[in-house]
Amino acid sequence: MKQVFTRTRITATLMAAAFTIASCGGAAQPTGTSASTAAPAAAAATTAPTAAAVAPAPKGTLVLLVDTVSGSIGTTDEEKAMYSCVQKNRFPQGEPIVWRVRVLDGLSGKALDDKGLKAVELKLPDGKMQAMKFGAHPKGKTDDYFWATSFKLPLDYPTGAFKYGVTATSVEGLVGEYSQFNVASAMLQVVKAGSR
Repeated sequence: MKQVFTRTRITATLMAAAFTIASCGGAAQPTGTSASTAAPAAAAATTAPTAAAVAPAPKGTLVLLVDTVSGSIGTTDEEKAMYSCVQKNRFPQGEPIVWRVRVLDGLSGKALDDKGLKAVELKLPDGKMQAMKFGAHPKGKTDDYFWATSFKLPLDYPTGAFKYGVTATSVEGLVGEYSQFNVASAMLQVVKAGSR
């Protein structure tokens, strides 16, 4: 038994050595060539022009922080202070949904603005993409800076889950995506007009 094991081990070792030599360019010379003629041919093969240089993949990640808030359309001056820019995920038909997005560089943790990002887009339930804009908020003030967009729900918009996503693309080509948890009760909901 020990002799069979030793032969198997020696055979496996020899096969591994043969594969290593072949994969590392140590294969035998083709018939009719010598080491002196094979070397220039190998050098020519390695310096032959390549089709197209492949750009290295961008390094890092993008982290998206996304929330939805109420808009100020349809509110009185007194209501604006109470209902404008309030986080929520239930929106009545006929009212706007406002998205706020902050995109962070996953390596440094720094927020990226319109100089570091090529685009930030909202994907609506019908698949249409809507560009987000970077700027100061609230309107007319400089309390904070982030990406935002809105979508006014038509009065006849179907009630129920409103499935959306957000995609950010950096100037280097990094892409970050956000999607809601796939739990119906936790998704953004469209409710009947007049509901809160």
